[in-house]
Amino acid sequence: MRAEETGHQAGPVYRAGPGYRAEVSRAEAGLGLTAFIGLRVEGHSRATSQQIEHALTAIPAVVGCYVTSGSDDFMVEVAAQDLADYERVLLDQILAIPGVTQARTTFAIRTVLSRGPVPLTHWH
Repeated sequence: MRAEETGHQAGPVYRAGPGYRAEVSRAEAGLGLTAFIGLRVEGHSRATSQQIEHALTAIPAVVGCYVTSGSDDFMVEVAAQDLADYERVLLDQILAIPGVTQARTTFAIRTVLSRGPVPLTHWH
């Protein structure tokens, strides 16, 4: 039976506009392991960097990617199901990218704060 037939109004209709973002807990999505991977690459050129960036952003488990200064060239954040899933992502996808020569991983023990995008109140 439709809402009009019962005398009730249908609930509000929500449309997703530009910039819309649904947030789902990683744990609820079965992604209980967060790893931060410092990558070193060979051939420091714009073309090499762009190729590596393109390859990293095509990996679904990569949820953050930064070009960094210091000993690592990239810092990559990975959300994985568990250690076996992480190992698969690292060995089969990240280390398979041409130009990536070294990976050093730090695992998150517990998330204290993860805000995502900067809130609009930041600019007030």
